[in-house]
Amino acid sequence: MDRFTFRIKIRAMTLISVIVLITIGLSSLVLSRLASTTIQERASDQFTWNTKQVTHHVQTSLNNYNSVLYMSRSYVVNTPGLSQTQWNGFFRNQDIFGQYKGLNSVSYIQLVPEAQKDSFVAEKRRSPDFGSSFTVSPAGTRDIYGLATLSVSRNNLAMTGFDVYSTPDRRIAYQSALATGQPTVSRQIVLNSNVTGFFVALPVVVAGDRSTFATVAIHTDSFFADIIAHSELDKMAVQVSDVTDPANPDVLYTSTTWSKNDFDLAKTDKINFGGRIWQLSYHSQLPYIQQVTAHFIPYLVLIAGALLASTILLTIYIFTKTTPRHRH
Repeated sequence: MDRFTFRIKIRAMTLISVIVLITIGLSSLVLSRLASTTIQERASDQFTWNTKQVTHHVQTSLNNYNSVLYMSRSYVVNTPGLSQTQWNGFFRNQDIFGQYKGLNSVSYIQLVPEAQKDSFVAEKRRSPDFGSSFTVSPAGTRDIYGLATLSVSRNNLAMTGFDVYSTPDRRIAYQSALATGQPTVSRQIVLNSNVTGFFVALPVVVAGDRSTFATVAIHTDSFFADIIAHSELDKMAVQVSDVTDPANPDVLYTSTTWSKNDFDLAKTDKINFGGRIWQLSYHSQLPYIQQVTAHFIPYLVLIAGALLASTILLTIYIFTKTTPRHRH
């Protein structure tokens, strides 16, 4: 083989090698980008699916509390002369607080006009369920009082005679429930147990009398802690806010991983419950709940391409160094 022919073959081989190397490089970049996009899309789809599941779980859990209200109303309507002992036994025997982790109390509230207040207090003082020291609190004269006549609580709290109509936020919830005839949720308040939470009220009609309610009080932290234990919330950051009044949102719950920084994945859901609107804001970083290896797939593609290119370059180098030079 003459030198000219040899040079032509070497240059052709070099050109082909360069083309192959460029093809490998571009293919590696394209495949790496495709792998990265696929992983992100998969992560986003999984994130969206999980947030939907959490939102659904929150909505279902809240609806389950409504079932306690309807159960309470049915029990009152169908059991004339219901006593505190019966009320307590009915719910304790169902392990009501074991079934509903955030539930703090189930009560039966009666509206008492000012004109009947003294006779109501006198009657309750004769009952061993209330005792001779029973009184209405807070002190003061009001047109109407909302007082518990039956109650069962997680911590066996005694009925104190607290007037649930004494604060505007509580009174509004009861009045809305009376107007709609449906379970109505209060805004977040400090409950009688000195714990932050909310209550749900349902009107009870007995012989045409619409002055009584079945209510459940729920501790916010316990409620969401139970949801977290049975959902995907531990894999993402979440903040729950009451946005019924958009101008004055009220944060109900914030996970420990919540941050105001920008995140790769973010989503907002809203649920309606008892006349209020709750907003659930989620965010997470990529790669969302993906295996560690999946995160490195794009880099592995690039590395594989680089190794292949290096192998070709090394082969060319060895070939050119070991190929004998023909002389004339």
